[in-house]
Amino acid sequence: MLVADTLSPIQSQFRAVFGVDLRADLFERSAQIGRLCGLCAAMLRSQHPLVGLLRRAEYDEAALEQALDIVSRLPALLRRRIIATFGACQWAQPRD
Repeated sequence: MLVADTLSPIQSQFRAVFGVDLRADLFERSAQIGRLCGLCAAMLRSQHPLVGLLRRAEYDEAALEQALDIVSRLPALLRRRIIATFGACQWAQPRD
């Protein structure tokens, strides 16, 4: 299993914003970023530059940095909706 011991500053910031576990193995990281990419495609349209960057960010640290820059420039309400929806889908609490 490929697991990073430490996170780069960009990875730490991305994790703080989205909660994506970038220390997970590459397959899990890719799946988490892929789910975020799908959500962004639905909310922003598939032609939005963020969608392509997130696809590349699954394996490319530079694309992750560029994606975070685009996220920071999104309108606040849209950014909050993306983050909240991703969090609700990623870490949904089981119902009793």
